[in-house]
Amino acid sequence: MERWGEDRLQYTRAWVHAYRGDGEPLGQAVTRLREVLPATSPPRRLHVQADLLQALGRIRARDTRGGLQHAATVHDDCPADQRTKMVISVAEQVVESVPEQDGGEPMVTELGTLLAGSHLRAIT
Repeated sequence: MERWGEDRLQYTRAWVHAYRGDGEPLGQAVTRLREVLPATSPPRRLHVQADLLQALGRIRARDTRGGLQHAATVHDDCPADQRTKMVISVAEQVVESVPEQDGGEPMVTELGTLLAGSHLRAIT
């Protein structure tokens, strides 16, 4: 029987709390995830995914502008060689989580355009 490492457990916890919009538990899961990430893994992309989950959590907690700003900053700071399909997928989920009434925010369009360009250069 294969066991999950704590990094996988914390990543899963972060996903759940992000989708629920649970700010404090999400922050705790992300903090713990950063503490337990294996030193040999490609840490930058995992940190980027965790940061994007925090953006998703903010949007789900009704802080659309703050979540979009956070996601755009994370995307801009992410080195191109770390923009994997998974990183882009999480970023797309951030955009898709924007409530319909906030869909007209210019940042939604801007982030969508950034992600469209990233798809052309995504690494696997």
